[in-house]
Amino acid sequence: MKIASIKWYRDRIEHIAKHKIEPYEVEQAAFDDPYKMFKKVATSDGFPGKYVYRLLGRTEAGRHLAFFYILIEAEVVYPLTARNMNDSERRLYNAHRR
Repeated sequence: MKIASIKWYRDRIEHIAKHKIEPYEVEQAAFDDPYKMFKKVATSDGFPGKYVYRLLGRTEAGRHLAFFYILIEAEVVYPLTARNMNDSERRLYNAHRR
Protein backbone atom coordinates (compact mmCIF):
# COMPACT_ATOMS: atom_id res chain seq x y z
CA MET A 1 0.00 0.00 0.00
CA LYS A 2 1.20 3.50 -0.76
CA ILE A 3 0.11 6.67 0.98
CA ALA A 4 0.57 9.79 -1.13
CA SER A 5 -1.49 12.18 0.99
CA ILE A 6 -3.03 12.47 4.45
CA LYS A 7 -6.13 14.71 4.67
CA TRP A 8 -5.71 16.47 8.01
CA TYR A 9 -8.73 18.02 9.72
CA ARG A 10 -8.62 20.10 12.88
CA ASP A 11 -10.40 17.47 15.00
CA ARG A 12 -7.88 14.79 13.99
CA ILE A 13 -4.93 17.08 14.72
CA GLU A 14 -6.40 17.85 18.14
CA HIS A 15 -7.02 14.15 18.75
CA ILE A 16 -3.46 13.02 18.05
CA ALA A 17 -2.18 15.97 20.10
CA LYS A 18 -3.76 14.26 23.12
CA HIS A 19 -1.22 11.47 22.46
CA LYS A 20 1.52 14.13 22.20
CA ILE A 21 1.94 13.50 18.46
CA GLU A 22 2.21 16.12 15.72
CA PRO A 23 1.03 15.63 12.11
CA TYR A 24 4.60 15.97 10.79
CA GLU A 25 5.62 12.93 12.87
CA VAL A 26 2.86 10.82 11.33
CA GLU A 27 3.90 12.03 7.89
CA GLN A 28 7.53 11.09 8.52
CA ALA A 29 6.48 7.56 9.54
CA ALA A 30 4.08 7.24 6.59
CA PHE A 31 6.20 8.79 3.84
CA ASP A 32 9.85 8.42 4.84
CA ASP A 33 10.29 5.17 6.79
CA PRO A 34 11.44 2.47 4.35
CA TYR A 35 10.48 -0.24 6.89
CA LYS A 36 6.90 0.90 7.55
CA MET A 37 4.31 -1.85 7.82
CA PHE A 38 0.62 -1.82 6.83
CA LYS A 39 -2.21 -4.04 8.03
CA LYS A 40 -5.99 -4.03 7.58
CA VAL A 41 -7.28 -4.25 11.17
CA ALA A 42 -11.07 -3.74 11.14
CA THR A 43 -14.12 -2.65 9.22
CA SER A 44 -15.12 0.95 9.78
CA ASP A 45 -18.30 1.77 11.68
CA GLY A 46 -18.27 5.42 10.62
CA PHE A 47 -17.41 4.82 6.96
CA PRO A 48 -19.58 1.99 5.57
CA GLY A 49 -17.74 -0.28 3.16
CA LYS A 50 -14.33 1.01 4.26
CA TYR A 51 -11.59 -0.62 6.33
CA VAL A 52 -9.41 0.68 9.13
CA TYR A 53 -5.69 0.21 8.46
CA ARG A 54 -2.75 0.41 10.82
CA LEU A 55 0.67 1.68 9.82
CA LEU A 56 3.68 0.99 12.02
CA GLY A 57 6.58 3.31 11.33
CA ARG A 58 9.36 5.42 12.77
CA THR A 59 9.97 9.15 12.71
CA GLU A 60 13.30 10.73 11.82
CA ALA A 61 13.89 11.16 15.57
CA GLY A 62 13.35 7.41 16.08
CA ARG A 63 9.89 7.58 17.63
CA HIS A 64 7.87 4.40 16.98
CA LEU A 65 4.30 5.27 15.92
CA ALA A 66 1.11 3.34 15.24
CA PHE A 67 -1.10 5.30 12.84
CA PHE A 68 -4.70 4.26 12.16
CA TYR A 69 -6.51 5.53 9.06
CA ILE A 70 -9.11 4.90 6.38
CA LEU A 71 -8.31 4.88 2.67
CA ILE A 72 -10.71 7.42 1.14
CA GLU A 73 -9.28 7.62 -2.40
CA ALA A 74 -6.39 5.98 -4.21
CA GLU A 75 -3.36 6.71 -1.98
CA VAL A 76 -5.27 9.36 0.06
CA VAL A 77 -6.08 8.60 3.69
CA TYR A 78 -8.27 10.02 6.45
CA PRO A 79 -6.45 9.83 9.79
CA LEU A 80 -8.30 8.33 12.74
CA THR A 81 -5.62 8.38 15.43
CA ALA A 82 -1.94 7.92 16.10
CA ARG A 83 -0.08 6.83 19.22
CA ASN A 84 3.20 5.35 20.35
CA MET A 85 3.54 1.68 19.41
CA ASN A 86 2.74 -0.75 22.19
CA ASP A 87 5.26 -3.45 23.13
CA SER A 88 3.91 -6.11 20.76
CA GLU A 89 3.76 -3.66 17.84
CA ARG A 90 7.33 -2.56 18.55
CA ARG A 91 8.54 -6.19 18.58
CA LEU A 92 6.74 -6.87 15.30
CA TYR A 93 8.19 -3.74 13.70
CA ASN A 94 11.73 -4.40 14.93
CA ALA A 95 11.59 -8.02 13.68
CA HIS A 96 10.43 -6.70 10.28
CA ARG A 97 13.42 -4.32 10.12
CA ARG A 98 15.95 -7.14 10.55
